[in-house]
Amino acid sequence: MYQIPLPLAELELENPPDDTGLTMSEKRSIRNVWNMISPDIEKHACEQSVRFLIENEEIVDKFRNKQGVINIRALHKHRFMVFHVLEILIFKGLEGLLQLNGIIKPIAFAHLKNGINEDNMRKMCCNLSNYLKDVLQKVMSPTIETAIDKVFNNILTAYQ
Repeated sequence: MYQIPLPLAELELENPPDDTGLTMSEKRSIRNVWNMISPDIEKHACEQSVRFLIENEEIVDKFRNKQGVINIRALHKHRFMVFHVLEILIFKGLEGLLQLNGIIKPIAFAHLKNGINEDNMRKMCCNLSNYLKDVLQKVMSPTIETAIDKVFNNILTAYQ
């Protein structure tokens, strides 16, 4: 016999991480703050790229041709693509580990093939993470900071 009214199911207040290591709150947070970066993505790509290359001058050599001339076009395209891929990763890749790896692994393979090792990527991820935290300083929260760290840890996992 049924009891009227039926008892309510227990409210689940947990926010467990999924296979990407992020919780729903962290995903929502990083997607929301990315919308602050997105309108000025070219400006941010330029600023972060300059900041990174000043701190890591040896990386510029990866953009030199056989004659030793820096390929400015490739360097410019690359800095924008970093932010574009990060945006795809935040909005599509965080749906699950399969999607995440589908985005990161081919990029990791291409970088490794071109002499960009795990140490180089660690420097880039650290620089990019710090840049985002600086830019988002006014809205930064522990959840956003943790989400940024977890996204870059996922990227670095592909290089191990």
